Amino acid sequence: MQLASVNRGLFSGHFLKERLPEWKELGVDADLTVFHARLKALFEAKKPFLPYTNEARQ
Repeated sequence: MQLASVNRGLFSGHFLKERLPEWKELGVDADLTVFHARLKALFEAKKPFLPYTNEARQ
């Protein structure tokens, strides 16, 4: 998996590119991939209506 990062001098480039991807916490879980796909599909289905929503109105 390719991680996108913008390094603004806060972290070492070596850490972001070499060490961080080795952390198991950054691995992609298959269940999470399915969840993300379903969430994205739901968002795309509701996207045309979003400009007409009003957070204050319940």
